[in-house]
Amino acid sequence: MRYLNKIIFINSAHVPYAEIKLNGNVHFIGTQGVGKSTLLRAILFFYNVDKNKLGIRTQAGQKSYDEFYLPYRNSYIIYEVCRETGTYFVVTFLSRGRTAFRIVDCPFDKRYFVEEDGSVRDEWGRISEQIGTRVFRSNIIRSYEEFRNILYGNHREVSRELWRFSLMESSKYRQVPLTIQNIFLNQSLESRVIKDTIIDSMDFSGDDIDLNRYREEMKNFRQQYEDIWKWYKTERNGRVKVKAEADAVVDKYAQYESTNKLIAELCACLNFALERDTKRLPELKRKEQQVTEDLTRQKRLFSEEENKHNAERDKLNQKDGALKSFFDQVKIKRQHYEEIGIEKIAERYTREGQLKVQQQSLAQQESTLTGKNQTVTSKYKELQQAVNREWRENDLQLKEQLNDMQRTATEKQGELQKEQARQADGIRKQYNVKLDENEKLLTEARDAYGKLKIDVERMKQANPYREDEAELDTQSSELQQRLQQLEHESNAMQQEISRITADVAMRRKDLETDCDKAATSLQSTVALLSAEAAGLEDMLQRQKGSFIEWLGTHVDGWEHHIDKVLDEDAVLYNAALNPRLEGGEDTVFGVKIDTENIEKVVKTPEEIQLQKARLEQQIEDVNKQIKVRKQQLTVDIEELERKPKVRLKQLRKDKMNIDAEYKQLPLRLQRINKERTNLADRLSKWRERELAKLHEQQSVAERDIEDLGKQKLLLKEQCDKRLTDVRKSFERQTRNLFEAVNSKKIAIETERLQNQREAEKRTVALQAEMDAELKGLNVDIERLAEVRKQLQTVSDELRFIDENRPEYISWQNDIRDYFSLESDKKEERRVNRGKIDELTEKFQKRKKQYDEAINRLASSLRSLQDEQEKLTNAINHVNSFRNNSSCPEALLTAGERKTVKPLADILDNLHNQISNQQQTLEAFKQAVIAFKSNFSPQNTFNFRTEFNSNSDYTEFAVDLNEFLSNAKIEQYRVRTSRQYATIIKRIAHDVSDLSQHTADVRATIGDINHDFRENNFVGVIKDIELRAVESNDHLMQQLLNIKRFDDEHGFDIGELNLFSEEDNQNHTNEQAIRLLMTLIEMMDVEQKREHITLSDTFKLEFKVKENDNDTNWVEKLSNVGSDGTDILVKAMVNIMLINVFKRKISRKFGDFKLHCMMDEIGKLHPNNVEGILKFANVRNIYLVNSSPTTYNALAYRYTYALSKDEQSNTVVKTLLTIR
Repeated sequence: MRYLNKIIFINSAHVPYAEIKLNGNVHFIGTQGVGKSTLLRAILFFYNVDKNKLGIRTQAGQKSYDEFYLPYRNSYIIYEVCRETGTYFVVTFLSRGRTAFRIVDCPFDKRYFVEEDGSVRDEWGRISEQIGTRVFRSNIIRSYEEFRNILYGNHREVSRELWRFSLMESSKYRQVPLTIQNIFLNQSLESRVIKDTIIDSMDFSGDDIDLNRYREEMKNFRQQYEDIWKWYKTERNGRVKVKAEADAVVDKYAQYESTNKLIAELCACLNFALERDTKRLPELKRKEQQVTEDLTRQKRLFSEEENKHNAERDKLNQKDGALKSFFDQVKIKRQHYEEIGIEKIAERYTREGQLKVQQQSLAQQESTLTGKNQTVTSKYKELQQAVNREWRENDLQLKEQLNDMQRTATEKQGELQKEQARQADGIRKQYNVKLDENEKLLTEARDAYGKLKIDVERMKQANPYREDEAELDTQSSELQQRLQQLEHESNAMQQEISRITADVAMRRKDLETDCDKAATSLQSTVALLSAEAAGLEDMLQRQKGSFIEWLGTHVDGWEHHIDKVLDEDAVLYNAALNPRLEGGEDTVFGVKIDTENIEKVVKTPEEIQLQKARLEQQIEDVNKQIKVRKQQLTVDIEELERKPKVRLKQLRKDKMNIDAEYKQLPLRLQRINKERTNLADRLSKWRERELAKLHEQQSVAERDIEDLGKQKLLLKEQCDKRLTDVRKSFERQTRNLFEAVNSKKIAIETERLQNQREAEKRTVALQAEMDAELKGLNVDIERLAEVRKQLQTVSDELRFIDENRPEYISWQNDIRDYFSLESDKKEERRVNRGKIDELTEKFQKRKKQYDEAINRLASSLRSLQDEQEKLTNAINHVNSFRNNSSCPEALLTAGERKTVKPLADILDNLHNQISNQQQTLEAFKQAVIAFKSNFSPQNTFNFRTEFNSNSDYTEFAVDLNEFLSNAKIEQYRVRTSRQYATIIKRIAHDVSDLSQHTADVRATIGDINHDFRENNFVGVIKDIELRAVESNDHLMQQLLNIKRFDDEHGFDIGELNLFSEEDNQNHTNEQAIRLLMTLIEMMDVEQKREHITLSDTFKLEFKVKENDNDTNWVEKLSNVGSDGTDILVKAMVNIMLINVFKRKISRKFGDFKLHCMMDEIGKLHPNNVEGILKFANVRNIYLVNSSPTTYNALAYRYTYALSKDEQSNTVVKTLLTIR
């Protein structure tokens, strides 16, 4: 029998020294404040080892347990414990400021602690000397949990050398000290405590549902479910937000990488263009110098041409001025001659000879008429002769005049012919020159038109953007090749990733298989060793009350003879053999046994214990080997995956960059096609403009050809007309000449005839006058007067002629010098003006050619200067850019890439791309932020949510792309669905297993009810009854709901897809999710709750009948009747619970006694005190009570009186001891 035998106070709780025996019912009496409760708490502390559950008030100024019970270095509370193998004691003392324990394997002796002079030793060394070296004493036990494990026999947590100091043997002892504590504190009685006590007393009391395991397995369920569901949740517009945002991250990353790639290409192009344009500047300078020289030369040539033109123009203008002056003179002279009537003067002047002849004749006639010496006959003969001579002279003059006129007309006609020929030849020459010039211009125009036609055809094929197109074609071809190359590289990388992954997976599987084989083999060893150890443990458990235990007690040296012939399993450790010492023939070595109970080799318990310890050590070693093997597996896997992981990470990053570039290449191809289209549009527009110019030039050329053709015809017509005009003028002049000559000839012939007739008439008249004068001899006065009158008329006419002779001579000179030259001068002036116009026209053409050449050269010069300025500015900007902080590092490492694009355009494009790079980077980051906002830092997929650098974002994109590319969400979905389907199965299985013990619990409750009815010594309590009803625990109910769900969907739960949207599974999915979510929420509410125990599977109710009072079925008893009745009922129920525990564990070891403390027992009626004592004692429980006075002293084995001495110390005296 094991029990707490006594408690000894030394300088503790104001008790200098006191020994209190506890091997029976104990009663403390004394007035209030003497220390009754203090002693009860010290006893309670032995059982619950919890300073906070002793009922000590924690108000201000109140001492703690350590300060009150162990105030000095030599303060001790000692507990002596009896057991079947002897007595030991437990010392409690202050160590490091708190209560500690030490176990000594011998009975307590006051001399160990108290000197002969009554002083108490305060050094353990001196106490240990008193105890002796052969006595076992433990190390200091500072852990209260460790002491409880030693006291209550939780051997799993206690070293083997301390096993023998256990009061009982159970790892499920928690409710025992709790129940003892509740009796002392008179705490309300709750069904939970009762249930726990009942369950802890059973073999399956350790069976429970580990909520922490569920929490561990389901801690991320909400997170996982919500995270995974986001990849399948479709919005109203049919868009899966997370998937779209994930694609956006990859796309934005691709754009960002494409921008980086483009920047690198632009840097290479910039380097090439910078080198190209730097070399091009001197060439442009040389060209500028050459063009400047050509421009200067053209300007000089034009100036020379202009000066030559001006000189020729001035000369022709001067000539035209002279001709104009000539015509002005002609006009003035003609006007003068018209005013003086020069033609009449000329006509009168032509008769000068006749008039002189007539004057001479008339003078001769006058002389004759006035001559006195002449005869009439001679006189008239002379007159007749004079008339005849006058006629003949006049006729001779007229003939000479006719001859002169005929000769003059002939000469004039010859001159006219010559002039006609000269003018015709001049006209022909003039027009031939013009026609030749026209033909030359026409040929040039036709050549120009032909050249324009060729230019048009060439223009249709011309392409100033050919280099740009060639570059675009090259880029397009390179991109097409790059596409194929990237596709090949991506596939190769994917194959390499798959190969490495498969190789790692295969090697990992090999490692895991090897580890599993080794672990399985070791676990098999553990199982065998555990089974063997379990067998030994069973033998040790069966030692209590067995034959071998009896032999150890009653037969000395049995192990040297009896164990040689007896089977240890069937005989020695059999507890049903009823061994006894007898003499007789049917004994073995003088020992008689009931051989009929032997069912068929022998180790002592110590040997078994040692063997079991060795087995347990082997099991521990093998488990360590398993653990080490699994740790080694982890290390091997980490080492296996370490290098491939780095390689895979780089491959995946490279593949993503390749895939990103691959995705962007079609966009770049589109841009190139767009640029090609733009170039085609620009080319088309350029060709349209240039062709329009050429067509305009063709139109001009056609008009020029047409105009020149018309001009040629016009020139020919003009030439023919001029020739015709000359011919007609000649004919007209010749006709006019001969008409004038003929007219004058007729006039002269008429005048000759008239003169002849006049002469004949005058001769006849003279003859008649002679005859008359001969007849009268008178002088003819009338005739003389007539002659003299005629002579005066002739003289006046001759004087007029003499007076106008200068005018006539001047007129004749002017005719020669002016009027005869007028037509020639007109023609000359017309020709001269034609020359001026021709000269001006030629000069304008030449000027146009020079202007075009000069403008072309000036434009070329400006272009060269502009290009140099642009190149210089661009080079300066590039150099400035290279020294700028915004310059990308790629510029230094990009090398060169051939291009025809302008340096400034490349730099602008690079600036734009750098700006675009920042924009795409920000857009990429925003896409990452938008995506990660869907997930918490503890997300299912381990997506990182904190980013400190750009590389963090890019690595995130690489990981996300790998996640998307490998469809890992589907893996998560399948794994999560299976995992939680498994959890549902496990929950259902766990609930089912736990619920199977309900029948045993109900049977135990029935035993409790029966025990009360059979052993009730308290008359006032008519009945105490317990019952188990359906649990109202919310967590348990939810677990039961999950089990029912599993029962209903047990056949298809393995196919559970928590993320399916199919109609036939949607309801089941929602129900499964709702059940798991609710369970998680409930576990979150009760975060401190770690287990669903058997007590949670049912609700325990009880009712108490006290006389006529019935509590009905309740879960908690707080006040049952009066204070005394309330204390009584609670104590009875708690005692029954302790008894249930004792009875259940008595199958292994139940030979022990406990103490229950009840303070202020005086509240109970003496009959009830006696009843409760019997109620406890019959169940091997001692009661330790206190009250101010003694009641039923005979009912207690020990009665102690407590009082205070003069120093306020508590004095304990034994009043009564009943044997």
